[in-house]
Amino acid sequence: MRLQEKYNRATIAIVILVLFIAGIGYYFLIHQALIDELDEALKVEEQEISHLIRTTGTLPEESEFRDQKIQFEKASGPVVRKFISTKAYNEKEQETVILRQLIFPVTVHSGIYKVIVTKSQREVEDLLILILLITASIILLLLILLFFANRILLKKLWKPFFSTLSVINDFHLSKPINKNLPATDIDEFSALNDAWQRVTTKITTDYETVKSFADNASHEMQTPLAIINSKLDLLIQGHALNGENVQHLQSM
Repeated sequence: MRLQEKYNRATIAIVILVLFIAGIGYYFLIHQALIDELDEALKVEEQEISHLIRTTGTLPEESEFRDQKIQFEKASGPVVRKFISTKAYNEKEQETVILRQLIFPVTVHSGIYKVIVTKSQREVEDLLILILLITASIILLLLILLFFANRILLKKLWKPFFSTLSVINDFHLSKPINKNLPATDIDEFSALNDAWQRVTTKITTDYETVKSFADNASHEMQTPLAIINSKLDLLIQGHALNGENVQHLQSM
């Protein structure tokens, strides 16, 4: 596996992991922000109901609209003000919907009543899904652009390395070809080129030294060998040797 492919796989895995973790946090953050906005709307209803009770001294009529419902119940004890999320079955639409409720106490003619203001979270959920779809689409588009941009960029960055590798593969000690290594502003590739230049220079110098020594040694050995050969010929041509000694001299 090439280093570039390995790097791309590691990068993509890390990006996906980071985006997954960030997406979970982003979801809960947006969800909480939308819920807070819905709670603000419930607080406005609370203020209007409290103001109406202080003004008229009576409970307003219960009301129910498409996405809001106001109920009053006689409290048998203290009522704690709180926000809650609950589920209910909508018979008209025949589905279970998520509701957000604000429960708070009011006092009318010395009697304590529990007020339940309910709003549907459908718009919140729909808006949240829309935001997540848009965000996911943007992230996916960015990942695709990043992938192709990364490949193009890495291919351009690694071009000097592959050029240097081509020069190394074409190098032959017996027939060295002087090829200029590509200039690069990347420190690692520049250091590789410098190291290759030093190595090839040292190898070529040592090779020429050994070759020169071998040529000189061969030339220097020819003279004594020629002298020995001529002396042996003289001995063979002499008449003082027997046949066995002549054979030995011929072998020598």
